[in-house]
Amino acid sequence: MVAVAAVPTERESYQYEGLYAPSEAAGYLLVGIPNELQQRARPTPRRLQGWIREGLLAPEERVLPGRERTLDFDDLISAQVITLLQQRGEMRLRDIKRAENYFAKELGVAKPFARHDFWYSRSDLMREYDETSLVSGVRAGQLGVKDLLIPIMGRLSSLLRFESGSGRPLEWEPAEGITLAPDIQFGHACLKDTRIPTSAIWSYVHGGDREEFIAESYGISGDEVSRAVRFEDEVRRALAEVTGVSTVSD
Repeated sequence: MVAVAAVPTERESYQYEGLYAPSEAAGYLLVGIPNELQQRARPTPRRLQGWIREGLLAPEERVLPGRERTLDFDDLISAQVITLLQQRGEMRLRDIKRAENYFAKELGVAKPFARHDFWYSRSDLMREYDETSLVSGVRAGQLGVKDLLIPIMGRLSSLLRFESGSGRPLEWEPAEGITLAPDIQFGHACLKDTRIPTSAIWSYVHGGDREEFIAESYGISGDEVSRAVRFEDEVRRALAEVTGVSTVSD
């Protein structure tokens, strides 16, 4: 078991923090992370529960029974980062945790992966230290020359939209026209530029309502209705594939 560092917490400007059961978060991640990034560490519900137990996600939830645990938007972003580091960087969980602990202390935040941008390689995770240097989290503060390291490293923000000031992700687009933002519908998937949850549209369609009626009721296009249903079906199929439990209606 990896020890969890005691770090200061930082409450920044989300009106809501997002709220997900581990299985819900896993469904979004399975659909939203490209397949080629899931070969080594697919973000399944069981794996997310393991990351909670290890303190990599929602460390405050690790003492709760599995069914009572919840994740917030920061945890959702952190799970993407962990998946990416294990796949593209081929980093070990203990090195990821070591880097997380170091940057949590250095930056004074509880979940640094969700609040700042980093550079990664097969063996390290680094952030900009000053105009000429990067600092290593795995090597607990070792500095490296920025101009030499950046050309051989990847940037985590390439898959996320980050706020320019704090470096914190504002939203995530797991599929075209579908976005998750922590201050809209408690972070659940919505049609882009609306507050309409895709799960609500899916429920109406699978409850027997015509797509034309739903589109007219919400003031959206038929294509948007179809996009929402398709996304929710993909989430449910992905979860059924890894859990063996289907939630997709015939």
